[in-house]
Amino acid sequence: MVQIPTLYFGLAVCAVAASTVEVSAIGVAGPVAAAAPDLELVADFGWGSQPTGVAVATSGRIFVSFPRWFTNFTGPSVAEVRADGSTVPYPNEELNTWKKGEDGSDKFVCIQSVFIDHYDRLWILDPGNAYLGTAIVDGALPNITKNAPKLMRVNLTTNQVEQTIHFDETVAPIHSYLNDVRVSADGKWAFMSDSNMGGIKVVNLETHEARVLLGDHPSTHSEANTTPVVEGQPMILTNGQVAAFQSDGIAVIEDELYYHAVTARTLYKIAINLLTDPTKSKSDVEEGVQKVALSGMPDGMVLVGDSDLKGTLYMTAVEKDGIDYLSNDGFNRVLPFLSNELLEWPDSLACAVLDEKGDNYLYVTASQVNTAPFIKDARPRRNPYQLYRAKLP
Repeated sequence: MVQIPTLYFGLAVCAVAASTVEVSAIGVAGPVAAAAPDLELVADFGWGSQPTGVAVATSGRIFVSFPRWFTNFTGPSVAEVRADGSTVPYPNEELNTWKKGEDGSDKFVCIQSVFIDHYDRLWILDPGNAYLGTAIVDGALPNITKNAPKLMRVNLTTNQVEQTIHFDETVAPIHSYLNDVRVSADGKWAFMSDSNMGGIKVVNLETHEARVLLGDHPSTHSEANTTPVVEGQPMILTNGQVAAFQSDGIAVIEDELYYHAVTARTLYKIAINLLTDPTKSKSDVEEGVQKVALSGMPDGMVLVGDSDLKGTLYMTAVEKDGIDYLSNDGFNRVLPFLSNELLEWPDSLACAVLDEKGDNYLYVTASQVNTAPFIKDARPRRNPYQLYRAKLP
């Protein structure tokens, strides 16, 4: 075990206090700091495999995605994390063997996120934008691999892909980057964010029809004069431009979709029936956008809730090496849950559906995007890539 100095935030008092948190592998007991969630190491991926997405099933199975951002990518694109912290390609090795120049329709090209819905179905989102990071370093715009953008559904009982939905250039244009996916309460609709072009992509899971809404609405885009600052360093690209990331974190809470651009400080929501009803006009949809709260800069977000999609919204806080949550006290306050220097660019969050009794955990990946070679004067990495969890109150 390694003791890591940290700042933590108690949910009851919401006061900041200096302390230490003991980080240990799952299965090894450690002391729990008073009023502070204990950050536990779940898996160590070493120095080469950069994780972004994470998903947790009701059975406790854990899945992580590794996007093919750089030419030194070694894979796999999707892995299952075993109880001992080791990983195995998922759902099989063949899907994880795509190479540049190959058709991208039936293999993993650049898997950004994985998500397990309240029906315990695993969804794998492939934006198809391989070598995005290398392109930015070289001063080029990243491009979509032909036939690659897709959403895949995997049966966790059979470990077989049961559905694949491909997206054409109307939903996934050549410079798009499909980032995250969530599913409606009735299980018939999927919603995807696009962190490069903005907008919300709406997919009918029965007919595979998809369309883009709020594509040019300010709620899905970076806010002006907003520069992300991570651990005291402004996020400036090597070309001198401020790093700007559009709609990213999304979550379904009952009958509403919550969403947030990364380089912005406003959380929004919209009624799902406005997104799924094709008779609604563009102005109808835009008028339905509601501001929820001011916040820090999040990457991923997740509902910690039950199978009826009732619960609490958690979001990462990239400028604080931490995680925040939206209060349920009627005041819509974004409050701190925890902060720890190990969470360098906390990327994605996951939690199993809370219908089972016993301890529940919030899982988080630390992707260290702020140390990427496309960041000007990026500081050298100090940690291997890892997956962590914290016990929920």
